[in-house]
Amino acid sequence: MLIKAYGQRFFAKTDQESYDFLKTDLTTDYQYHDLDLSSIIPPGTVAVLMWGAFKGDVAHAEVNLTRAGYSGNYLKALFFQPIVNEGFGFSAIIPVSPDRKIKYRISNVNWVYVNLNIVGWFT
Repeated sequence: MLIKAYGQRFFAKTDQESYDFLKTDLTTDYQYHDLDLSSIIPPGTVAVLMWGAFKGDVAHAEVNLTRAGYSGNYLKALFFQPIVNEGFGFSAIIPVSPDRKIKYRISNVNWVYVNLNIVGWFT
């Protein structure tokens, strides 16, 4: 599916049977880590539409996503778990670096699950 808006084109990913990234694929130490999307998105991608879900044992645990290479603290998508042991879902458009990476930071808590999916991409 192709949607053209604001000079960018959006490509929806096809159906899939599993999440792109699970808790076991991610480091949860509240430090930034690169997440390589090059096996999922094509060259020339400028942003991705991500969907995620998480559930942990601490209120205000967070999942933080931003473009790899950004050093500031203001250009990020930040998601908090508002209640202990309640699942929370989100969608966000995240800019992608030229080498098709984003970076993430996830709180160091006991996560029941952290799942991330690429819904589509903008070129």
